[in-house]
Order: sequence, then structure tokens, then C-alpha cells
Amino acid sequence: MRAYLQRLVDVVSSWDGIETSPHRFGGVGFILSGVEIGHVHIDRGLADIPFSRRTRSALVAEKEADEHHVLPQSGWISHWMSNEHDVSQALRLFRLSYAVKRYRHDHDLATLQTELAQLHFSQRVSS
Repeated sequence: MRAYLQRLVDVVSSWDGIETSPHRFGGVGFILSGVEIGHVHIDRGLADIPFSRRTRSALVAEKEADEHHVLPQSGWISHWMSNEHDVSQALRLFRLSYAVKRYRHDHDLATLQTELAQLHFSQRVSS
């Protein structure tokens, strides 16, 4: 595995409550309280992350991510990685998914707002 992809797996796996599992289409899936926050296809250098369609549309419009490579009309996004810079962006996207799903589970608005501020996404994405 390329070192930068291993770093992504190591970082996301270290977040509180995250469990990893083999993904059904290959790679590593990241699960929080039974809900997938996304997965990475190690062999392709591809991260796929679920969001609401509204958030996905904002991420794509702001050029923060690409439409999903197979399901472009869904809430999923894809992010291709070939270097450390790409991994840094993937980590922001995974963290956004993590923060939103953690909020849905814990209903801790203050923590969500803090996370969003630290990720530095546009207001359009953060809302």
C-alpha cells in the first residue's frame, strides 16, 4: 500500500468510535455507530464518502469533491488520491462525514459547529 494511503487509513481509523471493515467492493470501510462514513479503494487511490444530496451538491459546486464515479446523482462523492495533498483533502471530507454522522447520533450541536469551523469549508457546504 502506498504510504500516503496508509496514512489516511491510520488517521481515520484512530477517530473515536470508528471501526474498520473490509469493503464489499475492495478496500477499507469506516463505520461509526453502525453507519458508514465512507470507504477507500486502496488499489485505485479512491475515497467514496456519503453525504446528503444537498451537501454533495455544495461540495461538487465548490470543487471540494467530484460526483460519485458510479452513482453521480446520489449523495455520494468520490475523491481521487495520488499524493499527500490529495490525502489531506480526503481527510477533510472524511472528517466532515464523521462530524455530521456523530451529530446525528449524539445531537451535540456545539461539537458539530466546532468541527465545521476547524475544517474551513464554505458556508454553503457547512450549512
